[in-house]
Amino acid sequence: MSITTCIRHAELGDLVGLLNSQQAAKLDVVAPASALRARDGLLQLSGIDPVLDERGFTLVEGWYRPTAAADAHLGSKLKIPVPYLKWLRGQSRTDLYDANINGLLHGSHDPRLPGRGDDRSFLLRLFTSGGPDEPGVLRAVLSDRYGIIDNLDVLTAVLEGIRQADADVSVRSCDLTEASMHCKVYSPKAAHWHRASSTTTDPRSPPPNSRPNAAAPQANWRGGARSRPAKAAPISRAPSRSCSLGSGSPTPKSATTRSP
Repeated sequence: MSITTCIRHAELGDLVGLLNSQQAAKLDVVAPASALRARDGLLQLSGIDPVLDERGFTLVEGWYRPTAAADAHLGSKLKIPVPYLKWLRGQSRTDLYDANINGLLHGSHDPRLPGRGDDRSFLLRLFTSGGPDEPGVLRAVLSDRYGIIDNLDVLTAVLEGIRQADADVSVRSCDLTEASMHCKVYSPKAAHWHRASSTTTDPRSPPPNSRPNAAAPQANWRGGARSRPAKAAPISRAPSRSCSLGSGSPTPKSATTRSP
């Protein structure tokens, strides 16, 4: 069975279970453009050595189905308009999809036409397939200079930060897409502070409970599996009602990383 890449309005335990399943299936390799070839809308990897890690040897060669995020990465890397690639998939014109991807990756076989093959290498973020006849998932095509940050690492760091702060919070809803992770965290203490500050900041303002939609604040933090530049140092900002971390590691208030 193919690995699940998205989940909506999930409980925290369900999100953690899915991220653990993805962690077990994930595969990150650096491959030259010459090792990639499109066929029937899938991407074939060939000439790549198996990966040796704590799970043992994992074969990399085979077929992978690009996610919408991976298609966007390919379009960006190869200077193909992303809406055009999306339209080709929507119209089932995989023949044109293949021709565009292969032509820019490998160049033309006609000596009269300009253009050579791409000599770059890419970091490919993959999920292995669930069976021998089933394609895996190509979830990101990034620069080979990028480092890796996983959703599970982001979530673990946030929960550990909440535990160390001894904060009284609850995770109310979790969403996971192909490009990002979102979790809503509710804090009664922050809600009480918000109501108090709303009352005292402007004496002309009506009481919070009399205003429409005067609900207690919910902190939103987001994470994603997208890699960050390996040389980029983490950038953090002071907590606020809505803040973000450039490193991709969220805080209990708000954080965001983008990936896959």
